[in-house]
Amino acid sequence: MSPFNLDVVYCDSSLDAYCLWYDRQAHFYQHDREVVKTHNIGEYIAVIQGLLLKPSLVYTDSKLVVGQTTWLWKVNVPHLRPYCQAVQ
Repeated sequence: MSPFNLDVVYCDSSLDAYCLWYDRQAHFYQHDREVVKTHNIGEYIAVIQGLLLKPSLVYTDSKLVVGQTTWLWKVNVPHLRPYCQAVQ
């Protein structure tokens, strides 16, 4: 069980920051610009951070993250593979 008693976490990201919505509040965090070089990396990091809260369910609006982590799509860009593996 999560220390926050979470059932669902909603994740979203931009290139500069990401938002996790849980506990009926939006929580905003800045990305490390040395790490987040693309919007897709930002989306993966938001989902990874959401999973660290150990919710029952994580939502994201990123088709790329969902497609790659559920094996519907190949991870064609090598720099996204470690992020995809971390989510799986």
